[in-house]
Amino acid sequence: MFISGSTVIYGTNGPCKIVRTESIDFGGGMTEYYVLVPVSDENSTLYVPTNDEKLVSRMRAVISPSDAHELLSSVSGLPLIWTDDENERKLLYREVISGGDRKEMLSLIKTLLLQQELKKSKGRRLHISDESFLKQAKLLLFSELSLALDIPVSELEARTSSALISGEARTA
Repeated sequence: MFISGSTVIYGTNGPCKIVRTESIDFGGGMTEYYVLVPVSDENSTLYVPTNDEKLVSRMRAVISPSDAHELLSSVSGLPLIWTDDENERKLLYREVISGGDRKEMLSLIKTLLLQQELKKSKGRRLHISDESFLKQAKLLLFSELSLALDIPVSELEARTSSALISGEARTA
């Protein structure tokens, strides 16, 4: 059970504030819902039925500061997630993003930042779909880490991106 007022990570919506629980009839009878407001878009509202285990399982607590530091310090040991087959890569990256595993997400970011640097050195750019996956993964992971570490997203992203390319992420 989650508590009103707490912040959770909800699937690919990222950090959301639970503003309340409320019984609402959306046409199928009265149901109790968690009412979530995404931190990145306070004009949006998400309704998660409290009795729907599949949807509630997509809600998880924000990473702790110590776990966030540990995750960022594990960068050098994270594997790269790359395949030259574009279709296979898209499927793999969709799974990583929808799965929400923080280490896999950081591996994805590390891989795509390194690919971006490699392409840049050859006067080329990442494929548009890879750029999109990089942007989405950074938004999801860095917004959560920013909350946990109380560091602005832009600052965390700049430090971490630079460190990922050089091989070691730092937060201080």
